[in-house]
Amino acid sequence: MHPKLPIGPELTPDEQTFAWFSRPYVFLDECAKKYGDTFTLNFKGLGEHVFFSHPDAIQEIFAGDPAVFYAGQGNSIIKPFLGNDSLLILDGPNHARHRKMMGAAFHGQKMKPYLKLMIESTQYIISKIEVDTELTIHSLMLDISLEIILRALFGTRNPERFKQMKELLVPLLDFAGFSTLVSTPDTQSSNPRDPWVQYQRRSKELDRLLFEEVAEHKTILGNPATSTSHEDDQSILGVLLAQTSETGQGFTDPELRDELVTLLLAGHETTATVLTWAFYWIHSTEGVRPLLMQELNTLSGKTDSETLSKLSYLDGVVKESLRIFPVIPVVSRKLQQSVTIAGINLPAEIQVTPCIYLVHHREELYPEPKRFNPERFVTKRYAPHEFLPFGGGARRCIGMAFGMLEMKTVLSLILSQIQLELTDQSPVRPVRRTVTVSPSGGVRMKVKEKRLHNIEY
Repeated sequence: MHPKLPIGPELTPDEQTFAWFSRPYVFLDECAKKYGDTFTLNFKGLGEHVFFSHPDAIQEIFAGDPAVFYAGQGNSIIKPFLGNDSLLILDGPNHARHRKMMGAAFHGQKMKPYLKLMIESTQYIISKIEVDTELTIHSLMLDISLEIILRALFGTRNPERFKQMKELLVPLLDFAGFSTLVSTPDTQSSNPRDPWVQYQRRSKELDRLLFEEVAEHKTILGNPATSTSHEDDQSILGVLLAQTSETGQGFTDPELRDELVTLLLAGHETTATVLTWAFYWIHSTEGVRPLLMQELNTLSGKTDSETLSKLSYLDGVVKESLRIFPVIPVVSRKLQQSVTIAGINLPAEIQVTPCIYLVHHREELYPEPKRFNPERFVTKRYAPHEFLPFGGGARRCIGMAFGMLEMKTVLSLILSQIQLELTDQSPVRPVRRTVTVSPSGGVRMKVKEKRLHNIEY
């Protein structure tokens, strides 16, 4: 360990890496109890990370110069899966250019057409559910979130291509598991049974489908006979194709590929996992479901973004689900020069790591932090460095508004039309799935009653 860094566990990098991937939240709790607000972890192949959990330190990091605090390099572990031109991997001017152009697809004005497809996608998936059947909620949420993100990205032009993408995306997500994340992929392997070789084969097939989709959009938008303009194409891809930088440069096809893969993977798994936690907490925490249903009953079949934004308890349920077991437990920045954070002098090349989970479990911010309590978000407004499930600063998740609207929409629609109950009352634990942390067992529930109705929006 670097002699000037804060102390941390007296474990080998192998042992620390195993603890981090096998029991992340227990390990973080143990470190915080022993070492306090700041400690250093040393991961195999990833180097030393200085973890921070005091809000003041988090604020310093998020306010830091992006030219010094490189988040893309901090995300290098997922670079093989997303590509060199992913917003999560880029730093410097290229990141600024991509983020500005991608921001047009997530502007507030875009939420109305997205809401429509969120409602239609959810209604389509749940229409196939039968009474008295037992469901794995995580699988159901993955189906819904994948349907939503595919329609949001590409519109509704090619259902067969969507089907092929779905068949590829699930194994691609499952591949990024424990053994892959803690070891360097053997990019030279030619063994067809090698997991990395199988991943590359599926990834190339997905790339083929994505490039076909890009070419189709370009052809339609560039053909005067279609009478389709960029303004008419409400898909995220359509918006991205219309964007140019200050120098008149648009996205290249390889750049589009990496950003589309990023949105597919990041916008699918994370949302589904938070929704799964929400269903678990709603049905396992005394008093939560009645209060939420009382509020949802005021919708009277109408669902729009303005109405949903006024449902304070629903907002609290979603935010508390994001708080208690954040899907992504940390964010990271790699220092390009030496800096001082919270009075600690840190050398260049060190990774500084705001710990979302530990901030969310600080007793002075969240009394009884292990207890699910949506009302804490009804009665108090938290600062960006106190509640940070989407990261923060110049790197805050660009799809935050989209994700929040999706979670509120899916929850309100399902709870208003389907009565569910847990089939197992045993506590659900957070377990590592891929780069995310998910509920153990996927949360099994039984459909007690179903009353689908028309939705106004």
